[in-house]
Amino acid sequence: MSPTREQISQALLAQLQSATFAQPMGTNNLTTWANQDPSARRLVLFDDPSLGSADQPALYLVAHDEEYVQQGRGVPRRTGMMFSAVCYCRAEKGEVGDIYLNLMFEAIDTALAPQQGPDMVEGVSTLGGLVNRCWIRGRIFRDPGDLDNQAMLIVPIEVIVP
Repeated sequence: MSPTREQISQALLAQLQSATFAQPMGTNNLTTWANQDPSARRLVLFDDPSLGSADQPALYLVAHDEEYVQQGRGVPRRTGMMFSAVCYCRAEKGEVGDIYLNLMFEAIDTALAPQQGPDMVEGVSTLGGLVNRCWIRGRIFRDPGDLDNQAMLIVPIEVIVP
């Protein structure tokens, strides 16, 4: 039986929230995301008063669209789900926000890399066997915050469902 959209969304968020940075970052000197709860699936804009420096680095997972591909008669359809990992980190005056972007992107890239077992053998990430494939796909948006000290990264993620 195929996993539900909700199961996939929760598994992807958990995988991304497990990411650790190569060095501490942000005003809190954290090695992972400041927001570690399920509400991270509801996007908060970087200028929202509820998102201060103490709440960053922050990660939000946003579901965008799906694509059904009919592959032919007698062949099950393929479903693709598109997500965006929207990440923020406040760069204080004089700090280079691009460093934070690199740390956040490398952490996400590592979190979505093939894990142990069959994933390593096949070279794909399956969110623990839940999906056929999960990977970064597309153009990455990077804003180092040179003008407003608010670094922002948006990483597109595609999930292929069995």
